[in-house]
Amino acid sequence: MKQFDIKLFALLALAALLLAACGGGSEPSATAEGELEPVATAETGGPGGTNGGGSASGLCANEYQPLTQGAAWTYRRSDADSSDDDSDAETPDVDSSDTYTTMVSELRADGFTFTHNFDNVVVTQEWSCTPEGLSALNYSDGPEASVSGTGFSGNFETLSVTGVSFPKELVPGATWEQTYEVQGTMSMGGGMEGTATGTVVHSYTAIGEETVNIPSGSFTAMRVEGTNTINFSANVSGITVPLVIESTTVMWWVRGMGMVRNESTLAFEDGSPFTSTVELVGYSMP
Repeated sequence: MKQFDIKLFALLALAALLLAACGGGSEPSATAEGELEPVATAETGGPGGTNGGGSASGLCANEYQPLTQGAAWTYRRSDADSSDDDSDAETPDVDSSDTYTTMVSELRADGFTFTHNFDNVVVTQEWSCTPEGLSALNYSDGPEASVSGTGFSGNFETLSVTGVSFPKELVPGATWEQTYEVQGTMSMGGGMEGTATGTVVHSYTAIGEETVNIPSGSFTAMRVEGTNTINFSANVSGITVPLVIESTTVMWWVRGMGMVRNESTLAFEDGSPFTSTVELVGYSMP
């Protein structure tokens, strides 16, 4: 498989990892040095709008990831690929900075739906609420869902899922894990088709509270560190390649607000790291 093919698949995998970290929230419980800008959405009509769904209660109530029907959060993602330049014209410059919005598009007694609006890509993700915590029912988009973007389309199916994505009680020392068994098909343009099957494992530990600084202000947040292992068998253009992608993640969660910062790093087969930083830049509460 060409290095470009491996990197494209890895970047999509990292983007999927970030989806599970996108949470909802309400007004910050900590005092910020600068206020986040509210973002208007068609569903909420801007700050103070209403979608009639109310706030989460019971199993879906979570101190660090509150949920309100129609709530939206805008994040800015900055990516950097530090691999050496080469003469392969097919290898793109993946350095980028863009924004995306996560919305609670449906809130139920036993679960909820996140809708993530990226550039040229809209992804929905179903979650369930259990006594152990909040659990994404599919790996980024499913269970039999489609993702499409410029030059790429894919269909991925989650065959099984165990564990939780986010614990009911987030306290220092808490540990949790979630495992997905997935399979999918990919089309990367130019007649290049591919399939992938395997597992995705997320493991996390809550470290403790500390101050996190983002462009919009300073917050007291719970630091969470995690590892992510993607173990796939990928087949592209008739060539089968075992693909193991390991990444690390550090997240900062604020009570009553959700995730405000995420730093994820993975290394390609040639040893070059790819990093992605996500920071909260705005929110809208109905």
